[in-house]
Amino acid sequence: MEFTQLFTAVRERLFNIDRSKIDDNFAVQVTLTGDGGGVFYVANRRGEYAVEPYDYRDRDGGITLDAKLFVDITTDKANSELALATGKIKIEGNPSALLGVLKAAKQSVKAEAKAEKQAEKQADKQAKKK
Repeated sequence: MEFTQLFTAVRERLFNIDRSKIDDNFAVQVTLTGDGGGVFYVANRRGEYAVEPYDYRDRDGGITLDAKLFVDITTDKANSELALATGKIKIEGNPSALLGVLKAAKQSVKAEAKAEKQAEKQADKQAKKK
């Protein structure tokens, strides 16, 4: 997967999360290495939420990990805490705040799956009525 495809999917996911569960003021840069690698940041500054494909100089912290591992974590195929403990994720700054970005992306994937399941059930009900 190319970085632009990966970033577009991540941006959409992160904009669809419940932001009330995220710290009010942060800026985190995510650096993805390997195939599909690139840089993007997630920031929430004074209520302005942004997810952009740029290097963020005035950040609170950063996460560096392989692009495939990032996808695996956000789709529940890998555990972020285990990846951090085994050195597969490098962080600078507050670990719990930084891992919050990964958890937020994961939360979004779970919400999407739940919405898809509900839509399928609704479609089945409609089909049975006919």
